[in-house]
Amino acid sequence: MRMAIIAGVALVAAGCAGTGQVIETTGRSMSATMTGTGGYDGRAAVAVNTTGNSTAATISLAGDQSGVTRPWHIHTGACGSGGGVVGAAAAYPPLSVGSNGRANAEARVNVGLQAGQSYHVNIHESASNLGNVIACANLR
Repeated sequence: MRMAIIAGVALVAAGCAGTGQVIETTGRSMSATMTGTGGYDGRAAVAVNTTGNSTAATISLAGDQSGVTRPWHIHTGACGSGGGVVGAAAAYPPLSVGSNGRANAEARVNVGLQAGQSYHVNIHESASNLGNVIACANLR
């Protein structure tokens, strides 16, 4: 009986290998407060929750220029590491700043965040200048 259980666990683990998604059995919550870099004065708060193979993120931005649109994403690694976007970049709707300088967005990706791995959130200047990160925060 014990060998059958061990064999079953091994088969499940082997079946998950190579899927490109992190398999996590417990939930994980992280958050961060973001401040601007390079003269950007905006502030943002982000909350991220992972359950199984799904991650939901909400972001609120304040103090930005009315009418601008800011792309944002969760990335692997710490701020400045150049880590890849978690999930599909298209799953993150851009922040559309209203006349009050505020914007909110929610994203859901079909990838779990792995315990022990670092993650950060970037806010980019614009869709045409993704290389300019105007705010970054490490998720904790």
